[in-house]
Amino acid sequence: VTTVDTPHCFYLQAVTQSSVESLTLITNQLQLLSSASSSQLLKSSVAKGDLCCAKFSKDGSWYRAEVKEILDTHCVVHFLDYGNTERVLWPDIVHCPVECTNVPIQAIRCALYGVVPLDSKWSPPAVEAMQKLTVDKPLLGQAHGQLPDGSFSVELMDTSGEKDVNIAAELVLGGVAASSKPPVVTPKKAPAKPNIKVSSLPVAAIFSRDKEFSLVTVTTVDTPHCFYLQAVTQSSVESLTLITNQLQLLSSASSSQLLKSSVAKG
Repeated sequence: VTTVDTPHCFYLQAVTQSSVESLTLITNQLQLLSSASSSQLLKSSVAKGDLCCAKFSKDGSWYRAEVKEILDTHCVVHFLDYGNTERVLWPDIVHCPVECTNVPIQAIRCALYGVVPLDSKWSPPAVEAMQKLTVDKPLLGQAHGQLPDGSFSVELMDTSGEKDVNIAAELVLGGVAASSKPPVVTPKKAPAKPNIKVSSLPVAAIFSRDKEFSLVTVTTVDTPHCFYLQAVTQSSVESLTLITNQLQLLSSASSSQLLKSSVAKG
């Protein structure tokens, strides 16, 4: 996690070989910039939303940024690869070189899964606790879907200590957030009975990650959002042929019929 505005608006970077290489590449390219050697942005030629490179005040290094607000002596920019926002003097803002635009944005905007603010908005103690628990720490993240505003709902775990720490649970325990997870309902135990289930085919067996499309046959359509298909692979064809041949050996006379009193839904 690089920047925390609130527990429902923070930025993280994925720690993968590809992302680390991309970030190193763009960082090295940007450090070759200087106000003297690069075209400075003129106030009259820039608009909100433009891509630029801006110098960060805390370390004096150049980073890719987006223009958020134009002021007389300053420009408010959002650093795309880290998520933080800052006012930058016009001499410290330059055009972004073409070679610095080929690398994808590294900061991902997220909202912490499983918590909501105690009141209508997040309190300063909640933001401070979130920052202390997450910023610049190696964490494990699991996405729980994308929100309407484009950010991702993410569950965060700190596994660096003796015990794993769930960040959302830690905020709740600290009294700065409320849990938004629905209560766990323990189902009533059903009477014991023989239970024979047919194993389902793993989705990964049909849609492998290394292929864009897999050969399938649609067998039944209830609606465009509810239909059934079969994978057309050697294994699936052999399995279907085997079960079909076995089923054709059945007959009402030779097989045990189900009695209404002994059958249940499912």
